[in-house]
Amino acid sequence: ILAGQRGEDPPGPAPAERLVVARRHLGYFIDCFGEHKALFHMRKHLCWYSRGLPGAATFRAAINRVQCMEELLRRLDSFFLGDAAAERSA
Repeated sequence: ILAGQRGEDPPGPAPAERLVVARRHLGYFIDCFGEHKALFHMRKHLCWYSRGLPGAATFRAAINRVQCMEELLRRLDSFFLGDAAAERSA
């Protein structure tokens, strides 16, 4: 609210918050489409979750090559909670 009053854009959600929402979104897709289809449908959505964060281009390239859910989850956690996330929060 204060940022808006100063004429500034409000800060976006923290990387950890984005991860929580992205994982919830992924869970809904798995429930709706099954794990295999969800993996491919979620790629484009995960690109938006990473938008504006340092290292997002590398993350997007990596998730678009992922072939299994375990790898996707590992890359999600690594990007949003790993060292890069800690640097973004500082």
